[in-house]
Order: sequence, then C-alpha cells, then structure tokens
Amino acid sequence: PQTRHKHATNTPQTRHKHTTNTHPLTTIMPPLLQTPNHHLLLALTLLLTILPLTHPLFLLSTLPHSPQTPPQPQTNPLPCPSYIGIIPDGNTRHLAQNPTLSTYSPGSQTASSIISSLSTWSNGPTEYVKGVVIYGLSKDNKEKRGEGLERVVIEQVLEQCRRLIKGGCKGVGGRRIIVKFNGSITSLSSPSHISKIKQIESETLRMTSSSSGNPLFGVGDEFFKYLPPLEVWVLLNYSGREAATSDVSSNPEPNPNPYHLRSTTMPFPLDMIIRSGSEIRLSDFCLLESSYAEMFAIDKLWPDVKVEDFEVLRGEWGRRRRRMG
Repeated sequence: PQTRHKHATNTPQTRHKHTTNTHPLTTIMPPLLQTPNHHLLLALTLLLTILPLTHPLFLLSTLPHSPQTPPQPQTNPLPCPSYIGIIPDGNTRHLAQNPTLSTYSPGSQTASSIISSLSTWSNGPTEYVKGVVIYGLSKDNKEKRGEGLERVVIEQVLEQCRRLIKGGCKGVGGRRIIVKFNGSITSLSSPSHISKIKQIESETLRMTSSSSGNPLFGVGDEFFKYLPPLEVWVLLNYSGREAATSDVSSNPEPNPNPYHLRSTTMPFPLDMIIRSGSEIRLSDFCLLESSYAEMFAIDKLWPDVKVEDFEVLRGEWGRRRRRMG
C-alpha cells in the first residue's frame, strides 16, 4: 500500500513538470521541431525563409519602374515602312452605288481609322511609320468638277481634323498626330477654308508640342506615347507636276538635288503607295517622292477599305526585295 501511495503521489508531479516545460510553438510547429533541439531547428527554418528575401534580384524586382528608360514596344516581326502614300480612289463610285448617301463622310471616316492604325505600325524603337501622305483633292479634279467637289471634300477633311483635335490629337495607341497640308491652298475658292486649314495646322502642332516634353512612361501599348508625332500630310488642290517644277525653278543651285527641294514641306521619299479602287496609277501624286515607292492596289472602293487590308499589304511590302534601281 505504501508503494502504491508513493507512486500515486509522484505521478501528478511528473505530469506537471512535463507540462511546464512544453514550448508553446510545439502546438503549431511540425513534429520534427518537437525534439530536444527544436530551438535550433526553429532558427534554421526562419533563416531559410528570410534569406531569399535579401537576394539582390529579389530586391531589384521590388523597386518601382524607373522613368529613365522607355519601356519596350510590342513589336511586329514584319518590316515597317517609314513613309506611306495613300490614294483613296473610289469615293465618287461608292456614292453613286449608295443613293442614300449625300456626302463623302464614309470615305473620310475610313481615312481617320486607317491613319490612326498606321500610328501603331512599329518594329522597334527606331523602326516605325514617320509620315503619311494622303491625296485629298487633286488639282485636276478640282478644275474638272468645280467648286462643288472642292467644298464637299474640304468640309469632310476639316470635320475629321476637328475630331482629331477634340480627341487630343492621338491615335489608337496614344501616339501624337500632326496634321499638315500641301498643295495650292491659297488658290482654294473659299477664304474660310483657307483660314480653317491654317488654324488646324497650328492647333495640332501646338497640342503635340505641348505634350512632347512630358512623356508618360508605361508598358505595352503605351510605348507609342514616346514616339515622335506622326506627320500626316493632306494634299488639297495638289499637282505633283506643279510641285516639282516650282521647286526646281525656285532653287538657285545649278544642279539641285530633288530630294532636298521639299525640306520645308515633305522631306522624304515614299516607301510604299497604296491605292484603292482596283486601279494602279499615280494620277499626279507625289512624282518626286514616289521614285522608288512600292505600289499596291486594293480591289475595293475607298469607303469599303478596312485596317486589315493595310495589314496584309504591310506583309507583302516586307517580303519584297527592294533594289532601289
């Protein structure tokens, strides 16, 4: 009886001693840590957890994006032309096929969407579309069809330019767009048209230059915000023959270089010319600038042309071997 009494009195003490020495973390740590060396294993576990966080690559990944380096663009593997000429043929035929229409509005809307899309053509930070020349109104057509055509065409051009200004002079990718005009502008019939054209030129230039000094850095499509503005030249009352002869006659050099004559207007040779309406001819369009341009025809009237049609032609242009001779 004494032995059983002694054992009974010692048993509670042993359980009490074991309970007081139990570490609180043993209830949440794995069974491996419930050993005499569990303090050492706990320290090792914490060390292995914290050590990767101090690695230089991890620390660099947590830093905010530096505004010193522009982000990389979402490039297209196809080559990209620098200067593109557009002859939007087929507006009158489209109007004749659609009696419910009374203006060239569908054609002008097509021009706006195409130009906005061209502002995103890029194959890297140095290869992108720099300029677009679109044939708005030839001098021959103005003389043959009178002031009625002039008024309709110029009103549509001015309307699209006003929409561009209202949208901040930006394309679909956020790239800035400058609108310039070329041709016998001062010979237009309406003085109000001449005034509005000059106003649009100065307004687009002001809006694009004011934003060029404060670029917003970002990634992906925002790359296009860092590119120089896309120059869009609208030819009104234009004749390539007159432009070439007037440049030569006004140049005092005995042996003028044609590519340097138009430095104040359109200082570039065109890389490709796209004409709608299923016909291939220049029609007095940029005779000097089109010397080695690759020509393409779209078998659609201009108001029916889509952005995808231009994307297909870009691929064809990139696959051509340009010999420049």
